[in-house]
Order: sequence, then structure tokens, then C-alpha cells
Amino acid sequence: MERIVKDKTYLAKPCDTILQGNMQSMRNIMISRLLILNGASGLAANQIRMPVKAFAMKIGRLNDKIVCFINPEIELSGDIINHTEKCLSLKREYKVLRHTKCIIWDDKSKYELSGWDSYVAQHEMDHLNGITIEDREREAKNERQV
Repeated sequence: MERIVKDKTYLAKPCDTILQGNMQSMRNIMISRLLILNGASGLAANQIRMPVKAFAMKIGRLNDKIVCFINPEIELSGDIINHTEKCLSLKREYKVLRHTKCIIWDDKSKYELSGWDSYVAQHEMDHLNGITIEDREREAKNERQV
């Protein structure tokens, strides 16, 4: 089984851009690592001690397709809702705010996502930007108090 990073200091560091020549091998690594994690919907590279901008996720109604994004960009849209989610690195459930829709893309692909798929993409993008789920929960608590 893959060893998942649990060090919050490490996870709180923004990841580096991947250079052009390393993209395909990184895609292969990320997809193969996600496949061996039963029940996981997504995996960011920094969760397996690779501090680069890459993540793999399962998408579709049956989680039947796995995609990998390298140096991704995201555009958030839709309503902002309260959402409860977990993280492979931090084991309890967290209450966060997420957008119901997003568009995510890299040099190879572009997806318009909604619902669960959108939440997973946002969660993995947070990993790449050094934002932990604990940060998101604190942010959500502050929003609720305003």
C-alpha cells in the first residue's frame, strides 16, 4: 500500500511546476498510485512525497474514468455549499465550503465538472497550492460567523 504523507507542514507548501519532459511519466505514476488506493477519489503528488503540480482523480457517476492533471488550472462556478469531506492525509471528516461546478484543464485535457467531481478537483487543487483541508475548515467556520 502507498505511504500517504501526513505531515501538515510538508502538505502546506505550494507545489512546483512540472517541466515538459516529465509530464507523461508523472501521469503514469499518479494514475497507477491512485489505482492501488481502494476507495480514494483523488490523489495529489505531494501526498506521495512528490512536491509537484499533479493529481489524479476518478470521475463519472461510477468513478469509472481516471484522469491526471499536470500543472492544472481551475475556474470555479456555481453555488457555494457546505460540504463534508475526508482527506487521505488527515483522517477525520471536515466541513468545508465548495463550489458546485468548476472547469479544470491542463495542456492535454479540459473538463467541466459538477457535484462530487467538482469537489474532488477543488480538494486536489488545494493540495497543489499548499492549502490543507484544515485550512478550508477554518475558512468555512469564519464565513459562517460573519
